[in-house]
Amino acid sequence: MDIRKQINIALVMFCLLLTFTTSAYAGRDEDLLVVGKEAHSLFPIDVPFSMPIIKFEDPKHMYARVCNGKCPPGLRIIGMYRANILTLRNDFNTQNDFDLGYFVHEMVHHFQEVAENVHGIYEEETCESRFRLEMQAYLIQNQWLMRRGQGIPIRVINELSRASAYGCMNEKD
Repeated sequence: MDIRKQINIALVMFCLLLTFTTSAYAGRDEDLLVVGKEAHSLFPIDVPFSMPIIKFEDPKHMYARVCNGKCPPGLRIIGMYRANILTLRNDFNTQNDFDLGYFVHEMVHHFQEVAENVHGIYEEETCESRFRLEMQAYLIQNQWLMRRGQGIPIRVINELSRASAYGCMNEKD
């Protein structure tokens, strides 16, 4: 087979692979934008709408960053937010309301940061202040889930207490 034929076959296969790969994720960015706007409408402080940078990552890397691989038993990290970067598990499913609920939760942290920058709302970071920010994020997450007909999932409430206990167990506030 001559080199031109090989190159043409390789290009066709590459295009097919690209089409298949992008169709698996088709609409994911648009879905996240719509849900991000819904989260913004529930945020109680007037801030301009913006989307953070969104990354998808292997959960093992997320666990390593959040708790050095020593997370409390049963903690399932779906997403995390830090400094205008929202990271989601690479198996994040935009067709799953519970996954999207955690996206709403992380978007609330983004809006909290925007509020801090726009309105100068700043509070020294303590265990108590982090708990308040987490509580607001979980309450808005639950509000969003209830609008989707999901009710208030017990596991979200449990994760708040588990995450708060983990994050504060070594602090003396």
